[in-house]
Amino acid sequence: MLTIKIEGLKETQKKYRRISGRVDHAAFRAINEAVDQGRTLSSKVVRSQVNLKAKYVKDRIVPRKANAGNLVGTLTARSRPTLLTRFESKQLTRGRKTAKGDPARGIKPGRRQAGVSYRIKSAQRGGGREKNKKFFMIRLKKGGEKNAGAMGVAVRTGRGVNAYKVFLGPSVDQVLRGAINQGDIYPGINKVLGKEFDRQMRRELKRARINVA
Repeated sequence: MLTIKIEGLKETQKKYRRISGRVDHAAFRAINEAVDQGRTLSSKVVRSQVNLKAKYVKDRIVPRKANAGNLVGTLTARSRPTLLTRFESKQLTRGRKTAKGDPARGIKPGRRQAGVSYRIKSAQRGGGREKNKKFFMIRLKKGGEKNAGAMGVAVRTGRGVNAYKVFLGPSVDQVLRGAINQGDIYPGINKVLGKEFDRQMRRELKRARINVA
């Protein structure tokens, strides 16, 4: 989770004690701007690491905005691992005259499954497509898996119909935490936060008719 707050805010509140309410309003507006831009920045950083679509990543970074009574904003990313199908997975096939095909997996009649290809790392990180001949695409059972109804990538673990293991890639939270630890997130957010708080404070001081040096 990313926590967004203004360091040294108490000193500013003391300095402008007479208009402390205006200071609080300037603070939460600045924090909320940083939350919005931080969400976009976080999405871009995650996508620079792994091969996921922008909407998918952004939808899984949940913002919580500040208000006058709570001068802290947060960005929380989804911690559930990502289905391998999200990483441009493709069902590979090979010819077989007697094969009926499977429209649900894009397999035409006369062809049968021959593994799955996918790309987890982003092109920016030099990620190439990987292949595994034992993998296959499968519609996950309703109620049986957390991603029920979605297409997954699996491998057989035995002879039974349900004897398979679903493969997962890194979660958005996992990638984001790695970026935070590498120092790729907070500097950009803090830059936005500082600039916006300064702009909002000048606006409030002007309204209060307090000269700004």
